[in-house]
Amino acid sequence: QGRKSAFGRRSFAEKLAASAPQAQIFILPDPDVSPSYSLTRSNKGHTNPFLDGIGLLLGVLVCVVAIAIVLEAFGFSQANLLAIFILADFLCALFARHWLQALFSWGLCVFIFGYRFAHPVSSLIMFDRGYLVVFGVMLILSLLVSKLSIRLRAQASISEEAALQNALLYQASQKLQSLVTRSAIENYLVQEIGDFMDRPVVLYPNAQDSLAKPVFSKDPGPFLNTKEQAVALWTLKNNRRAGAGTDTLSGARGLYLAIRREKKIFGVLGIDMKNGPLSPNQNIVLLSLLNQAALAFENIEIAKEKEEAAWLAHQQQLKASLLRSISHDLRTPLTTIGASADLLSSCALSQVQQSRLAKGISEEASWLKDTVENLLLLSRLDHDEVRLDKEMVDLDEIVEQALAHVNLNVKKHPLQIEIGPDCVGFLDGRLMVQVMMNLINNAILHTPEGTPIQIKGMKKEERVVVDVIDEGPGIDEKQRACLFEPFAQKSSVFADGRRSMGLGLSLVKSIVEAHHGTITCLNRDPGTCFHIELPAVGEEYETSDFKY
Repeated sequence: QGRKSAFGRRSFAEKLAASAPQAQIFILPDPDVSPSYSLTRSNKGHTNPFLDGIGLLLGVLVCVVAIAIVLEAFGFSQANLLAIFILADFLCALFARHWLQALFSWGLCVFIFGYRFAHPVSSLIMFDRGYLVVFGVMLILSLLVSKLSIRLRAQASISEEAALQNALLYQASQKLQSLVTRSAIENYLVQEIGDFMDRPVVLYPNAQDSLAKPVFSKDPGPFLNTKEQAVALWTLKNNRRAGAGTDTLSGARGLYLAIRREKKIFGVLGIDMKNGPLSPNQNIVLLSLLNQAALAFENIEIAKEKEEAAWLAHQQQLKASLLRSISHDLRTPLTTIGASADLLSSCALSQVQQSRLAKGISEEASWLKDTVENLLLLSRLDHDEVRLDKEMVDLDEIVEQALAHVNLNVKKHPLQIEIGPDCVGFLDGRLMVQVMMNLINNAILHTPEGTPIQIKGMKKEERVVVDVIDEGPGIDEKQRACLFEPFAQKSSVFADGRRSMGLGLSLVKSIVEAHHGTITCLNRDPGTCFHIELPAVGEEYETSDFKY
């Protein structure tokens, strides 16, 4: 029931709109049954309305003349032939696209019948004056039929155009809501509006109340002069349309509209108006697309704000865990160091006792030093972007420097180092030393004395592969799930007197990923293997915004 009939019957949508004049009604097609539409409009050339479809009418008249000649040859009367021409006139009126075409076809019918078939033949003089009445009735009916036919076709065309427009907007809305980046929305919007309008289009994103780098569709020439950019900036500052066809800065070549959601402006869209103003339908589609684009921009900002809020909550949780760990873990070694120092200074102790206390102080100080280094690096990862100062470094040198700074208990573990001669990578040497220190200290901390530790390195194509292997008790599946998370500890760390804030492996993972590498933990029988793969080549300086 989507279109009016010739008797004025209204469609369901029109009845609904009349009963609820304050409501906004949107007619959406079913995406499961509707075809896929392109937002590009049909670019039909503008033709003379009188000539449009005139060939069909002439074809009908040629057929009718041929039929009349055949019927005349078989002896049919003039009344029969006149009936054929009356039918032809009605058909022409029905197919006419302008009332002048109906008048023209009527005139041809009268002329052909009067000149060729009415007596006397080859003359426009007719003996039967009653033909004039018939011709007058034919004229009236022809004009009435053509008027009704033209109106019905116009209504059908409007209904079809409205349905297509709704389908296009619905499809564009789905596409815009599926895009997840501002640049993707900007490119899609400019391209689709440019194709639909068949005009050059530009979009200026809003960059802190100034025009950012524009996105163009078709020829950017109309928008490159400073005058056009000034009009676009005025639109951005005042949140109002300006340019050609408006009361503001109407001397501009383009029309500029804000892509906005309430008072929030996401950008300015400019359309070249050299070919004249936009049609009402084009205005409707344009404004609808701008509203949908603004909604898509807003959704992206809301999603970003939610992500940032979740990240801040996670950071707060990490800080709280850090404070709890510091309050517990740092108090114990500091107390031990203080007590041992008091004993050394105030008591007459044997050489063995003094050596044992000094060793305890050294171990606690070493643990504090490692913890402070991890905390300082954590602070950098948490607050600043880490600038990777890369250069070609030998993995052998990284391991050597790491061993010079690891836990002193490393002497109680047999070390086996196998580094290939060509194991060279484009890495930040300072951070990679920290990686190796944490992995080696982790192996020392969680394996019994005398347990062998292996460090292997090799180069595979354009990757540097590093393995830190121990033959300790291994890691169970529950611990492996959160092994690289900050403040993750083994359940037995306090039972056996060891302390760990769980920062080391998390920092290792962050540094490796900053180098675009990967780290995995593999169980062996017995022991554990930390397997690292790093790129051997890359840019000299990279800024990584990875977050700890």
